[in-house]
Amino acid sequence: MSNMAVVFRKTLILGLLIVLDCATAARNNPIFPQSRIVGGATASEGQFPHQVSLRWGGSHVCGGSIISPTYVVTAAHCLTRGSPPTSFPADYISVRAGSRNRDEGGQIIQAAELKIHPSYDRFNNDIALVKLSKRLQFNDKVKAIPLTRHEPPTGVPVFTSGWGLTRNNGGTSKYLQYTVLMARRHAECGQSTPESVLCLAHSSGNGVCSGDSGGPAVYNKELVGITNYVVDGCGSTFSDGFASVAYHHEWLSNNSRDLTFEMSSKLGIGKRLLLAIIVLWNYCEAENIRPFYPQGRIVGGTAASEGQFPYQVSLRWGGAHVCGGSIVSASYIVTAAHCLTLGTAEQKLPASLISIRAGSRFYDRGGQVVQAVETTVHPDYQDFDNDIGLVKLSLPLEFNARVKAIPLASQEPPTGVPVVTSGWGRTSSNGTVVKLLRYNTLTALTSLDCSRRLPAIPESVICLAHSAGNGVCNGDSGGPAVYNNQLVGVTNYMVRTCGSTKPDAYASVAYFAEWIRENSRE
Repeated sequence: MSNMAVVFRKTLILGLLIVLDCATAARNNPIFPQSRIVGGATASEGQFPHQVSLRWGGSHVCGGSIISPTYVVTAAHCLTRGSPPTSFPADYISVRAGSRNRDEGGQIIQAAELKIHPSYDRFNNDIALVKLSKRLQFNDKVKAIPLTRHEPPTGVPVFTSGWGLTRNNGGTSKYLQYTVLMARRHAECGQSTPESVLCLAHSSGNGVCSGDSGGPAVYNKELVGITNYVVDGCGSTFSDGFASVAYHHEWLSNNSRDLTFEMSSKLGIGKRLLLAIIVLWNYCEAENIRPFYPQGRIVGGTAASEGQFPYQVSLRWGGAHVCGGSIVSASYIVTAAHCLTLGTAEQKLPASLISIRAGSRFYDRGGQVVQAVETTVHPDYQDFDNDIGLVKLSLPLEFNARVKAIPLASQEPPTGVPVVTSGWGRTSSNGTVVKLLRYNTLTALTSLDCSRRLPAIPESVICLAHSAGNGVCNGDSGGPAVYNNQLVGVTNYMVRTCGSTKPDAYASVAYFAEWIRENSRE
């Protein structure tokens, strides 16, 4: 390593030190410019078209996000040195966009100007803009991402990506990595955490690391955070720190004046979201079919007692609840295919990102947490059809009064009978988040009634009716529908809004029983 490189590394360390509460006994570590996300998975080409590699003298040092054809947002510490911080010359900085390989491909453009937040001071207001010397050419692999105006709700999963280290002293990879973290309330971040910082929690062995600095944190197709720092080493159990995009929205907008992209309020509903684990679909009929966001509780339901639904599990991405599921054996969980993919059957999430929590009515504590070892998506899964999948567990569940398998139905429920659904979905389309499992009772419809009320409904789907203000909602996806102590349906989608008068749709377990059994042999 050259003396100049040593100086750069030391100045970057100095620019990233912070004092935390003594009571936490934790230390915040800088995020150095090296090679991949801790505990993450390799991104496919074009999966994160807003991501760029920010480069010093041609070498990757940080991440960044495209917010317009001529502006990239990153962390201030990626563009400065010393204390007080001094900006690098713009001609020393460039970006590579449109490639998952940090060293090859895509578009390389030189910086023309660097804009550091005027109140940047170590971990406070650690955000900056890079104005490019020429416009990026947008295509399938190069796109801008909208800036959020709101903090992500507590408990929702948030995608992060970058080329950071796999661990504190880990090896490097040329290819972009990603993982899933979970939004936390600011009060849980520590008393010394600035208001400008967003905290994202993760399980041990996950999170951001050296080289991820400046990169994106994404929820609901919007940029919510800029990677700033880690606490007590990469992949520790402490939350990672991100500059809040909502907090800095006005500054970003005012200082990137060619930013003309629409915010979330004008984004179309009905397109599958790949970055924030929110499942959206195109639908050819006039009905407005909506996704299941990974939050809160059954609409109009009742809190479950401990052990009331021993077959119910919380399916988790990177430690964050995203969907429900049902135990069909000690080693297998059945859920919705869209809970295991990034859009199609060919875009399965790596099993290493998926785990389940069984035996607790809380989605965030208690019970048994088991890592997935393999996922299986129905080979004919497409949009609303054949939306069913299986999770094979790395260890068998220990069955007890709160953890049990549920039998698969061989017949669809008779018309008009009550069917019980359960999950941790939202209370309404914009409802509050609660941690306790909820349940509700819906009514089975005939196939004819189903097709009349939900046009173009696939043969593999059953409909369950409910009164206004009841039904499933975002976060219930993949969860169970039960009649006569048998699993009859797997939650797929709702129509219009949560709790509308339209029936909700479920993958028919009777239709898929043979496929489930063939693919879940112990």
